[in-house]
Amino acid sequence: MLDAEDRQVMLEACGVMATVPAGSLLVSPPEYPDPSLVLNGDAVEQVNPVCQAAAEDVEALGVVTGENGTVITIQGRDYRVLSARESASGFTVLELGAV
Repeated sequence: MLDAEDRQVMLEACGVMATVPAGSLLVSPPEYPDPSLVLNGDAVEQVNPVCQAAAEDVEALGVVTGENGTVITIQGRDYRVLSARESASGFTVLELGAV
């Protein structure tokens, strides 16, 4: 697991600025997970984009998840934060949905 300083360095190197109602944070650009990881029988489940952020920033800015989750703007596009989970490297992975 990366420590907070290493996560911040990585986000500064390849991240983009995102805004939420409480402020701004660096996130990885949104990407779609590998559809083969979300197979349901022969059908692919709905695949939402995800991005990564520093867990400290997500907590400090009060990002909430779910159907009424926080709206986050990344690269000029609005998303709703549907879920958040910790990655093995210590980042928080945010699942993004349509607003």
